Amino acid sequence: MPDLTASIAQHYHERTKYDPETINAKSKPLDWDQQPVPFKEYKIGLSIDLKPYLTGDQHSASRSVDDWWRRLSQFLVYSYGLTGMVPTGGEPHYLRAAPSAGGLYPAELYLMSRGTPLLPAGLYNYQART
Repeated sequence: MPDLTASIAQHYHERTKYDPETINAKSKPLDWDQQPVPFKEYKIGLSIDLKPYLTGDQHSASRSVDDWWRRLSQFLVYSYGLTGMVPTGGEPHYLRAAPSAGGLYPAELYLMSRGTPLLPAGLYNYQART
């Protein structure tokens, strides 16, 4: 009989938590030749390289401008950035900060700007390739 004093969150957790017996019973070996493309390709739009702000190599006329870009860069990296790479027989398999069932990372991260002096209005796709 279910515990009626448990919260909805606890019920959800109990029904979806990792259980080696149930997970392994349904698992199949990975087919590295059939994995989807890891990144979307957009041939249009503005590209902004955020890596220099993460390493501290970028310096503008204003420290507050550098701090703004550094904070945005860190937010994106910690939200959906690459955390590692697993070598395979072919293309490398990238690991991200956000978990993904099967490691296929079907989600994309977009940033919407209403327009600021530093970031023009628009929809930006975060590309974590390196």
